[in-house]
Amino acid sequence: MIKYVTIGEITVDDTVMENGEVKRAQTGGGSVYSALGIHLWGHAVGINSVVGHDYSEENLRTLEANQVATAGIHRIDGWSLRLWLLHEENNKKQQLPKLQSSSFKQLDEARPFPPEAYLQARGFHLSPATPEGQMCARDYLRKKRPDTLISLDILTEKFINFAPYLDGSALRGIDIFSPSVVESDALWPGEKIETVIRRIAGWGVRWIAIKMDTRGSLVHDAARGETYHIPIFPAHTVDPTGAGDSYSGGFLEGISQTGDVIEAGLRGTISASFCVENWGAFEMLNVAPSAAEERFDWLKNHVEIKKI
Repeated sequence: MIKYVTIGEITVDDTVMENGEVKRAQTGGGSVYSALGIHLWGHAVGINSVVGHDYSEENLRTLEANQVATAGIHRIDGWSLRLWLLHEENNKKQQLPKLQSSSFKQLDEARPFPPEAYLQARGFHLSPATPEGQMCARDYLRKKRPDTLISLDILTEKFINFAPYLDGSALRGIDIFSPSVVESDALWPGEKIETVIRRIAGWGVRWIAIKMDTRGSLVHDAARGETYHIPIFPAHTVDPTGAGDSYSGGFLEGISQTGDVIEAGLRGTISASFCVENWGAFEMLNVAPSAAEERFDWLKNHVEIKKI
């Protein structure tokens, strides 16, 4: 049985690191990285997304062979979402669609609703996409599964309409919101994180995780009014692509399994730690749940979790 579902984009990434190293045609995208951030904790996951004529059938078979369902992945005649990922100093990154690529908007509009086999999942993650596409998926899920957990992560690229995030309409009916600090700053420049968290909680979001890159994350439980700082796990970073998405997947799994915001923050952190240690997403398929639990226990016992 599929326990969790991720909804959003699958990308074909050409990654350029600051040191000049280049990796071509890596499978990426928020729906994949977040799914694998959940999968490494031992759960069957389904992906709801769109790929183009160019996307490898072998990649889909690889996912299926590892308990990641692809029945919700729709293939179109056009191109996949093909990106240049340009990593710069100070953890900055640009993503630029290639000239032969579908757009986020085109793929969001082409994506069908999740198949019936997905709808009994314990939780759903809306990975970065257009707010219009995310709200469409959210409204369908709330109609079909009023009490399910829904998690949201976002994009703040220049082509994104910020208004549904700024007025809170995109966050209505959302249980978990997990933006990065860069995205928070793009939406609310110059505001203190504490102010941003209070605003988001006021819109009814129950748990909030602000991903702070190498500074760890801030996690907030709105019902308790408590915020904690979770440090990172000391992983060896090869490629940071997808770390935030993997964190969001692990955070959703942690909230669903335990209801505890600290446990969820730790699980998100461990999911991200495995993500950054290799190129592309698929190496995460080789992580055993026991290895994830070992890192979880180490992090819990060796770092100071501070209440803010």
